[in-house]
Amino acid sequence: MDPVCRRLVLIDCDNMLDTILETVSEFAPATMDISVITGCDDLLTTHGECLRNRFGREGLQLTFVKGECTDQAVLQSAGIAECDSVVIGNLQQCSRGAIDDHDATIVATILLIKWIREQAMTDISSQDTPSLHIVGLSGYKDTQLLADVLALSSSVPISVDMLNLDFLMSGWIVQVAAEPEVTLVFRELLASSAGSELYVRKGHLYVQGPNDTAYFREVQYAARRLGQTAIGFIQCESQAVLIGVSADLQVSIHDRVVVMAEA
Repeated sequence: MDPVCRRLVLIDCDNMLDTILETVSEFAPATMDISVITGCDDLLTTHGECLRNRFGREGLQLTFVKGECTDQAVLQSAGIAECDSVVIGNLQQCSRGAIDDHDATIVATILLIKWIREQAMTDISSQDTPSLHIVGLSGYKDTQLLADVLALSSSVPISVDMLNLDFLMSGWIVQVAAEPEVTLVFRELLASSAGSELYVRKGHLYVQGPNDTAYFREVQYAARRLGQTAIGFIQCESQAVLIGVSADLQVSIHDRVVVMAEA
């Protein structure tokens, strides 16, 4: 099992910092070191001190580093060479030109992070090279391709996920509009800290209709009676994984049902 993230660097997340910290305090390990790279004077003084005191009681150790993410010294001061994860934010109500600049800055930042990590690893005698995961908000889907090229060319383990919010939000909205039942899935996956696990179960536990088939709505009902939430199924012949499917889709007793249950 991969180690949990215990050291996080936040870059350009000033406008959503409070929300991020709330989420981290709810979902993250009991103790966690977080470095925030910012140019906001308020975060470096009064508001930052309030956040440090508030979330310090919940096990988050906050450090604020003033500067730009494209500055090598700033990244090193924030602990980029040792951290487990990096979040690159700030993409709200941007003009097309601003999006161009934003994505260009992301690529430049990833390139600099890659260089710092590679240099740091040459100074470490241990064979255990720590991995790094970078998550960022991008304006263009092609930015992911550039990020992947940089990650694959790295001599140290780096993975990158660029999230295009317009693409994700439009997909979520359309799915919820077409199938309101999928709302529960999104809420469980994105907004619940109680703990849920995904299971793949044999179809005969949920399919009780004639001819060994049932509508997916009947499968969902059978799952609810067991304290579970059916979110899709795996077809026995094609092995296709269908998630968030129509309630009118037929499920065979030979298919496998994907359910969500409390951990």
